[in-house]
Amino acid sequence: TSFGTSLFHCANASLPEGAHIPVEGTVKRSLVPLFLREYPLSTWFRGRFWEKGGNVGEHTEITDSAWRQFNGHFFGMFRRPSARMYSSWRYFGCPQQGVDAARYAHRIAGQATKMVAGQASGLDCTTTCGSRCKELRPDVDLAVSRLGGFR
Repeated sequence: TSFGTSLFHCANASLPEGAHIPVEGTVKRSLVPLFLREYPLSTWFRGRFWEKGGNVGEHTEITDSAWRQFNGHFFGMFRRPSARMYSSWRYFGCPQQGVDAARYAHRIAGQATKMVAGQASGLDCTTTCGSRCKELRPDVDLAVSRLGGFR
């Protein structure tokens, strides 16, 4: 939430200093939409974000149509896969559910690659710690070819 708040302030420096994404009291996936009810995209961030159905914080896969529309204007931050996995494993409460970190890592392997290649949402297989996931080989070649469309 602090990272998202920083992005919103970078996108519009005229946001009130205290404007921030709420950190508690709501369902995690609805935090950005709550912020955007108070600071609407159409008013505060016109044309600044890929709107993704109103939740610019959604980890949406880059579809072919989104690629055509935003090629050259994507921004991404890519962490070491092990750091991303550990963060996701903890965020979604997997340790409390008794899900082994190595098993979880195996389930979500290639998730960022799949997201960039348009194969799967960044949340597929990550939000439910122990559920079965569809086996899908990441399209590494497509994902790497798209990196040139990021700033």
